[in-house]
Amino acid sequence: MAVTRVAIIRGSGTGGELMEVFKHALHRITNKLGKNVEVLDCEHEFRSYHRVSGSQLGDIQAVVEEDLAQLTEFYKDFYLSGGRAIFRTALNAETLYRFRALGKAVKTVYIPLAEKRILFVRDEMQGFYANDSCEVDSETIRFCGSFSRDNFETLARYSLAEAARTLRPQYNVWVVYKHHLFANVIENWARQVIPASEVYQPNHATQLLDEYLTTSNGPDLLLITGNEIGDILHEVLILQLALGTRSTLYSRNTYLNPELAGLVEYQTVHGSADNLAGRGLVNPLATLRAVAAFVEEHLGEDKFVATMDRAIATVGVQGYEAGGLSSTNEMTDVVLKQLRC
Repeated sequence: MAVTRVAIIRGSGTGGELMEVFKHALHRITNKLGKNVEVLDCEHEFRSYHRVSGSQLGDIQAVVEEDLAQLTEFYKDFYLSGGRAIFRTALNAETLYRFRALGKAVKTVYIPLAEKRILFVRDEMQGFYANDSCEVDSETIRFCGSFSRDNFETLARYSLAEAARTLRPQYNVWVVYKHHLFANVIENWARQVIPASEVYQPNHATQLLDEYLTTSNGPDLLLITGNEIGDILHEVLILQLALGTRSTLYSRNTYLNPELAGLVEYQTVHGSADNLAGRGLVNPLATLRAVAAFVEEHLGEDKFVATMDRAIATVGVQGYEAGGLSSTNEMTDVVLKQLRC
């Protein structure tokens, strides 16, 4: 029987508890499905935001360099060994964004509406988050970031390929950046690389998106954004469409650097929840949805994400809630029971 590999990256805070949720749920589900999966743990525990936030600036820089080296080595070794899927809990932003720039990462969110669908792609490989360099002291922050046509073309190729796979023909394409800050160069790239695209400023895009969501029919939408703008628009979509809360949702990152091309990373949308560490109260639902996404995409179980969503909805109807009214493990086992695992 073929073996599918998945790796786990553990951050501090509640990372260890969520790692165990992922492994426990995956074991129960794959046993039921008769699938053979090998789980590889990264031995290094990566520091969360709360673990570095009170440190001296020089100490933070040393932590980031160490964590970045460990993360880069592990991802490359795992990829070279044939691994293509990783589950990661929260770690500090300095390490995360530098690695996303190196790996040329994009975040992809699929949002089905009643009669149309949004494919939301966030550019994580460049921009204000993915700084090329920075100097920080107690009085001043200086940073240098960049955009490149090469990165934009890489992003566009991925986005259009995903749209062709997931959206209906004749879909709209919106490109949303603060493009007027850079002599409209980003706008020119978009019009040359994706001639059919409409290029919008964030405030205009927010208004148009609100109108799009209130119209029941019409074309599907490929929404490509800078990462900073995507952060805000993602929250808007979660709220307006009642998709859940950040403590119950996962997201999906894909790496496009040739050294990691096609590697998919699942993460919880919520942070490390250090205040809950060791108490058994962290919400497991985002992690369970990440397990379902891995099972659907890498084990060939069609519509398993929808199956997991129905199980979670049933649990909610029964009155189980995470964050105090039941423990992490109790919540996990109740959901798995709904799946008959």
